Amino acid sequence: MAKKTLLLLIICSSFMTVANANWRFYGSLGAGFHVRQDTFQSLFSLDGVDDTKKDKKTFKRIGFVSEYALGTQKNFNAWGLATEVFFNYNNSERSHELSEAIFIAGVLNQTPIIKTNQKKSFGIRGLVQLPVSTCWTLMAGADLLWTHFNIDLQTLSSTGDDTLSGHKKEYTPGIAPTIGAEFKMNETLSIRGTYAYQIHRNIKIRNFVQSSSPDINAAETYIYKATLKPRAHVLKLNLVIYI
Repeated sequence: MAKKTLLLLIICSSFMTVANANWRFYGSLGAGFHVRQDTFQSLFSLDGVDDTKKDKKTFKRIGFVSEYALGTQKNFNAWGLATEVFFNYNNSERSHELSEAIFIAGVLNQTPIIKTNQKKSFGIRGLVQLPVSTCWTLMAGADLLWTHFNIDLQTLSSTGDDTLSGHKKEYTPGIAPTIGAEFKMNETLSIRGTYAYQIHRNIKIRNFVQSSSPDINAAETYIYKATLKPRAHVLKLNLVIYI
C-alpha cells in the first residue's frame, strides 16, 4: 500500500510541473453504472482427488459507481492529450451459489457459495482527444487501475453449518480500454461521457479445509478451490471543471 501511495504522490507532483508548461489543470466528478460480469471456475476435492466436482459459471451484477479525478490537458495542432489520477467507489456486492449441492461420501450435501465485494479502485488514465467541432471532442485511451476485492467462500451443509470457509482481501491490478466524448459548455465547464471495459487479473481462492463437524468423518479432508475472473462494463457521466 505504501508503494501505491508513493506512486500517486509522484503522479500528483508531476501534474503541478506540467501545469506550468501550457497544460490546463482540471478536476472531475462523475457517476454512472457498473455492470460486473464475473466468471467463477470452481473445483471441489475429497482427500486430494481434484476431479471430485468441477463447475464454471458466469454471473452479472449491476451497481452504481462514483468517481473523483484530477488531471491535466493540452491541445496540439489537431488533437489533444489528457492524463488523470482517479478514485472510484463501487456498490457491487453479491453472493453467488456456484453449483448444485454436492453429495459427499453418502453423508453430507454441500452447497458452495461465494460472496464478492468490489468497493473501490484507483489508478491513472491517459486519453487522446480529437476535437470534431467547437463544442464536441471525441476521445480514446486506457486506465491502469488497482481494485480492492473482498471475497468470502463458504459451503453450507445440509445441517446449515459452515463446513468450509475462507476469506481473501487484496488490491488486484487491471486495465480498462476507454472511449468517450466531451461537450464544452464554456471555457470552464464540460460534460464528459465515457465507456470502459475493465479487465482484472484472475484471483485464486484455494485450500480451505472444513471446520469440525459431527456429520463428517474426521479422517477425510475436504478442500474447495475457486478462480474468479473479474470483468466489468462501466458507463459514467462526468462534470469537468477546468482551471
